[in-house]
Amino acid sequence: MYKKALDEGVFFSKNYVRKFLRALHPKWRAKVTAIEESKDLTSLSLDELIGNLKVHEMIIKKASKIVKAKGEIKSLALKANKESSDE
Repeated sequence: MYKKALDEGVFFSKNYVRKFLRALHPKWRAKVTAIEESKDLTSLSLDELIGNLKVHEMIIKKASKIVKAKGEIKSLALKANKESSDE
């Protein structure tokens, strides 16, 4: 009986992982596809999945900050004043 309860827990966990992946916003579609193709969803826990998605989100945010910083640097270079040469 104890083993059966454990098996049901694993079964429900697998369902939660799949449901969680399906419920994610479409902007996550590429990451969801990568997870589905690279990981065995039958052995992936919900905690592992959430941790994986958090790491991905942190990487995306860091990359976004780098891109914004590069854009600010470029815009500063474009703010040079032109002096007239009337003399």
